[in-house]
Amino acid sequence: MNSSKRSFIIIVVAFIAPIILGSLVYMNKERLGMGSKTVNYGTLIRPAKPTETLDLLQKNKPANAKEVLQGKWTLLQISPTKCDELCQEHLLLIKRVRILMNEHMRRIRTVLVTENGEADATAMQTNYPDLILTHTNTEKSKFIAQFEQTNIETKASTIYLIDPLGNLMMVYPQAEPNVKRIIKDLKRLLKYSRLG
Repeated sequence: MNSSKRSFIIIVVAFIAPIILGSLVYMNKERLGMGSKTVNYGTLIRPAKPTETLDLLQKNKPANAKEVLQGKWTLLQISPTKCDELCQEHLLLIKRVRILMNEHMRRIRTVLVTENGEADATAMQTNYPDLILTHTNTEKSKFIAQFEQTNIETKASTIYLIDPLGNLMMVYPQAEPNVKRIIKDLKRLLKYSRLG
């Protein structure tokens, strides 16, 4: 084989091999453990699930959906009865997330829902002045049941993200959520959304 034929074959292989290799990798990405990963940290709810205030109370009166679930991006924490140590940690975390959003801070609200009774409102308002306190008085709350139907078990360590239209769209079920990654999710959402 003369040198011109060898050079031609090398050039053809150099241009064709990456295309063939790339196609094979793309067609077998699941087998190779390269499945389609999402860029968000939270678990996306597909499709977004509309929420209603139902039996949710605020200062022993029915809660106003516009003040609690609509109009802003809402970071919601559900806590059994009183707000225990884990609940306090998560409230501090969502407070930090809101503050670290800088100029977008006003587009985000934080809400605490306690089951079967109110949290100590005076202490909570002192530590978390921008926190909206709400509660339910029933054993089987219809409001909380909305969150149990998301395929993510409702637990005190879960933080829910509700869009300005009142749709549950993302869940952070991690026991120790990463503040930086939640902020990254929110910045991405707020960048592309004119809502809230």
